[in-house]
Amino acid sequence: IVEVLMKNSKVVAGLLCLVLVLVTFGFSAQDQKKLNFYAGAGAQLPLGDWSNVADMGFHLQAGVLYPVFKMVDIQAGLNFFYNTGGDEYSDLKVSNVVVSVDGRYNLPLEKTRLFLVGGLGTYFRHAKVTTELIPAIVAAGAISQVTNSATANETNIGLRLGAGLGLGKNFEVSAMFHIVSDANMMSLGVCYKF
Repeated sequence: IVEVLMKNSKVVAGLLCLVLVLVTFGFSAQDQKKLNFYAGAGAQLPLGDWSNVADMGFHLQAGVLYPVFKMVDIQAGLNFFYNTGGDEYSDLKVSNVVVSVDGRYNLPLEKTRLFLVGGLGTYFRHAKVTTELIPAIVAAGAISQVTNSATANETNIGLRLGAGLGLGKNFEVSAMFHIVSDANMMSLGVCYKF
């Protein structure tokens, strides 16, 4: 299934965008009062091999939450992740724009608002590596440096699994694992629902 999704990633990305638009604008005026919009930010931690080249980054998120049943919601979101990395001779900058659709199960607890989240996201990744090359020839006592850069773009489908806790009426904290090709990550964030 993953191979089929990867081969058709542009189609899946288009479908996820369509679902986001339908969830956001496709309900009647009567249903729109049930919608909760959210916006947030937090830290993003690279995992596995990805953590060998990238440092901790940040993320921004915005989306809509629609209650389907008493304890089940659908959330559609737009996320931005940014990381840097490298060493003394190279500089890495990576950004991910993610369109996601998740199911959310609100645990039936009386005083605590815990929830579980799982879904799919389309990850549009842009990476740029800049490398400083120091030639072996030293002319007139000065070392000349040459800078070279390369960019790459790719689209991946990723699995998103997480949990969160409601704080007060409008704030939530959450942790989400993003299982994405060779660049897995975990995000920790705070969001405000309005």
